[in-house]
Amino acid sequence: MDKEYLLYVTINNVNGKVYGGQHYGYRTDNYIGSGTSIFIKAVKKYGRSNFTRKWLKLKIKNMADLNRLETRLIRSLKYKWGKRCYNIHEGGSGFDPFKYMSPEDKAKRAGLISSI
Repeated sequence: MDKEYLLYVTINNVNGKVYGGQHYGYRTDNYIGSGTSIFIKAVKKYGRSNFTRKWLKLKIKNMADLNRLETRLIRSLKYKWGKRCYNIHEGGSGFDPFKYMSPEDKAKRAGLISSI
């Protein structure tokens, strides 16, 4: 089985908030997202088992298309869900959360992500 360019929406089953993003991997991955610190804190607070990830059924051919479609997905989620959307940035690989972090903050963030 080859890796795929994937889009997903993860739903917080406790409060109904949503998070959308992209993933290059397998549909069988346990991946639910690793984006904003708000989303990561929510996963820690409510527990990973209280989140459901849904893959969008699209055939995406390359990273450029994935980035473009992720941007559209996040715009749509923000429009529909408003403040109930965890996404802060526009997506499309346009945001690097580690770019401005100190080495200590990077290590802390990596620990949060790996504990989910």
